[in-house]
Amino acid sequence: MPWIAEALVTWQMPRDVRIRVTEREPFARLPYLGGYLRVDAEGVVLQLQEGAPDPAVKELRGILFSGYANGYLPDMEEPERMEMGLRVLAG
Repeated sequence: MPWIAEALVTWQMPRDVRIRVTEREPFARLPYLGGYLRVDAEGVVLQLQEGAPDPAVKELRGILFSGYANGYLPDMEEPERMEMGLRVLAG
C-alpha cells in the first residue's frame, strides 16, 4: 500500500474500532522508461505513470536509479541527490 504513510488503529471499549489513515501525496515525478515515477515529498515511489505527465507534479531530473518498488525509495547510488532535489522543489 504505497499511498499509505501511516495507519493508526485504536479500540475503544466496548465495541468501537477507529482507523485513522494518512495518505502520501504526489510531490514530484522522475522520468523512467518513457513514463514517470510519482514520488512523495520523502522520495517514496507511489506509482509508475505512463502517458502525459500531471502538470501539477514537478519533474525532478538527474536522479540515477537502478530499480524501484512501489512504497519504497528507488534503488539509488547517490540518495543525497534525491534529498537535495526534493528540498529544492519544496522551496
